[in-house]
Amino acid sequence: MLPKNCKEIIDGWKIRTDEISNGVYRIEVEDKIGRRCEVTTLDPDAGVEQCKQYALNIEQQIKDRIALFNPWNFSNKSPQNYSHDKSHRIVYHDLHEIGQGSPLTGKAYMVDDLDRTKLINSHAAGLPIWDSSKNTVAIPIWTKTLLRGTVQRIAIIDSTNNEIRIFKKVFDVIQFLTFENETLTFIEDPLRKKKEIHFDIEIEKLHETRILV
Repeated sequence: MLPKNCKEIIDGWKIRTDEISNGVYRIEVEDKIGRRCEVTTLDPDAGVEQCKQYALNIEQQIKDRIALFNPWNFSNKSPQNYSHDKSHRIVYHDLHEIGQGSPLTGKAYMVDDLDRTKLINSHAAGLPIWDSSKNTVAIPIWTKTLLRGTVQRIAIIDSTNNEIRIFKKVFDVIQFLTFENETLTFIEDPLRKKKEIHFDIEIEKLHETRILV
């Protein structure tokens, strides 16, 4: 992780420039959850611009995803339903509003490349997001609580081990942005544009763990 005293190049991204040998520069840019770009160059200005463009491209991809697919508007046509190697996908059935004007809910299934299908949850929300480096996916699921009524929890499904973990913490409405380095980044209640939340699945408390069958 870059030191705290590095310069912020765009909102949430810090940059560092080091001269690693005579006339040779290493430019590094990184955000809060470890997305990173590194360039070695003879032209530090060009290196800074290249790293800045990387950060801007990532942020634009997130904005595009929010605009196209959100908890009120998603389907099986979303490219976000597929794992990165296309070996697994999330398929929804019977999607409907959980209440008038509310986000969608429905049955969510894990389907592999042989069309073997396993039910994840009968009250799933959307959209899923896959870990950037392995076939692990996160989806929000609806759950009823005594104090807060109907809210969402985060479920993590490991398609290799057929394991599902549901976490204890609850949220209003989740819109995932990224899943990298064991950390989920998402907006809670996107209509009100609350700030991003970073959810470390290594340290958060579990509500339930079971085998997906």
